[in-house]
Amino acid sequence: MSRTTKALVFIVGLVLLLMALFEIGQSYPIPIVTAWFSLMTLDYPVIFGLITVIAAAIVGLVGGSMVLVSVFRKPR
Repeated sequence: MSRTTKALVFIVGLVLLLMALFEIGQSYPIPIVTAWFSLMTLDYPVIFGLITVIAAAIVGLVGGSMVLVSVFRKPR
């Protein structure tokens, strides 16, 4: 695996982990994370909303590309 591919996989994995933490933090109280999220949504609602939309778009693109690869890639 090339360095570029490794870096891309790392960044996408990190975004997915942060999105999962965000969703879990909304449902269950995680002491530090829940307080930080509530502070961000109250103090910077536009920026936080934009970051959330960008992260969700990245997750959607990754999911869509995985579906396309699984459908159109030839089996070995």
